[in-house]
Amino acid sequence: MTRREAALQNGKKNLPENLQGKFFGRWKVIKYKGVSRWLCVCACGTKRVVRSSSLKLGVSQSCGCLAAEIASKLHSIHNMGGTRTHQIWRNMIDRCHNPNAQAFHRYGGRGIKVCKKWRESFTSFLDDMGEKPAGLTLERRNNNGDYSPKNCFWADRKTQAGNRSNSLILVLDGISASLHSHAKRTGISYHALYKRHFRKL
Repeated sequence: MTRREAALQNGKKNLPENLQGKFFGRWKVIKYKGVSRWLCVCACGTKRVVRSSSLKLGVSQSCGCLAAEIASKLHSIHNMGGTRTHQIWRNMIDRCHNPNAQAFHRYGGRGIKVCKKWRESFTSFLDDMGEKPAGLTLERRNNNGDYSPKNCFWADRKTQAGNRSNSLILVLDGISASLHSHAKRTGISYHALYKRHFRKL
């Protein structure tokens, strides 16, 4: 092989991979623009120069219209962004899983968590709990338990006050909860349960 042939062969080896005509997400590669950059056209018609690595690694899949469309679809699933129910869901996760949250020491700091199903999906929380009823707040039956479908309900202020961490907690039928919660669950009056509890002491 002559020196000239060797130079031509080396030159071919240094050429970038030809991506022209290929599709990456919503991008279609039009032509090479130099220094590992390609002119691409998005499915929406927008043209932009994109790096080869961004295309092949999937870092860039569109001009930005894909992300906007996904966000729009997620919002339209429940269409409740900014509602009081959505805010309650966000606050619940924050106080249990954000060490910087003001109330973290009373929730996440005590080991209280939000179940994975709710933590990963507002829609799941909404399906299980429904929209927040007027005048009610999210409460746990077992004040020391996690936020989950079996342990949560919408409570009025009187019930919520009776279920605070300093309320009387006892085990009834294998369930640990406040006396107020047991009264609501069983239909037995608070005072009757109170007397029954202290009669056993």
